[in-house]
Amino acid sequence: PTDQPQENVLKECKAIFTVNNTSAMGASYNLKLEILDNSFISENLKYKLISNNGINSIPNFMTVPTESKTVLKNIKIDPYKTHSYEATFIIEGKDAEQNYDAGKKLKLKFVIEI
Repeated sequence: PTDQPQENVLKECKAIFTVNNTSAMGASYNLKLEILDNSFISENLKYKLISNNGINSIPNFMTVPTESKTVLKNIKIDPYKTHSYEATFIIEGKDAEQNYDAGKKLKLKFVIEI
């Protein structure tokens, strides 16, 4: 959790991915968060998604859904352009014991829907 006082504790996890338009035509896409396994009990597992595409992102931490969900819709991408995304995941600290989430798992992937 983010409220841990130790410096050697991993407090966030990041993943970076890109979407490339290799076509001479503009396009649009949706970004889906496909949940393969989420055994967390609380709503303390959170994520945010920052992009270089100018408008489409999730700048504030939100609870990771328990089921697959389209998180961004109708994202326009120009010909031969690349959109970069950085997803950050945290377990939000509550300054209280959170052992009920110990040993839980999260397995997901981001899916581009055209």
